[in-house]
Amino acid sequence: MEETPKTPSKVVPTVIAVNLIILVVYTLTFRIIYGADYNHQYGFLLFDAFFIAAHVFVCLVIAIFSRPKEYLLSAVLVLVIGFGTCVIGL
Repeated sequence: MEETPKTPSKVVPTVIAVNLIILVVYTLTFRIIYGADYNHQYGFLLFDAFFIAAHVFVCLVIAIFSRPKEYLLSAVLVLVIGFGTCVIGL
């Protein structure tokens, strides 16, 4: 019997892309809501930081119970890119 060659999984890029799109959507939504009004700058950062933390937490919980490799990588990317958007927002 011949073994069929393993095909690379397309799940990893899909999971990462979906999580990054979610990050972009809520970051842009908060940026549009608060706009360039510098009186409410910390409101944007507070909401964005809260949603980034919640997003990373959900990714870590899913990584524990479902697909560890995909969601751990996704959690790290969301955390690094999200932290970068918070620092740029200052």
